[in-house]
Amino acid sequence: MDTGIEAEHPEFDRRLLKEIDLTGRHGENDTDRHGHGPAMAGITAANSNNGEGISGIADKVKIRSIRISIHGRGITAVQLVRAWEAVLACGDSDIIVYAYAGGVCRRTASIYNYVLKKAVKKD
Repeated sequence: MDTGIEAEHPEFDRRLLKEIDLTGRHGENDTDRHGHGPAMAGITAANSNNGEGISGIADKVKIRSIRISIHGRGITAVQLVRAWEAVLACGDSDIIVYAYAGGVCRRTASIYNYVLKKAVKKD
């Protein structure tokens, strides 16, 4: 979950699952032009031995971009819950990378506790 991905980048060739865009900007170009989302996806899962950049930590996995913000702008607690619900509803994720920074307060801590309990119960 982050600010999107560069779907055409060779590091993600034949590895992308259907993206979920929760920004409300459906139909617009979903490419993250500022780089945070693609950078996090690359560190996690970039193709190896393709003559481009680095190899990701898990270079054989499939990637589903869950776009929760544009340009790293803040999100509300409701948006955060919807994002986690969308991820858990996919039902096909073994690893979830939540690369969106933000402070933790009581409200967000309770959200994280809620979704982590749901994720663990999934198995």
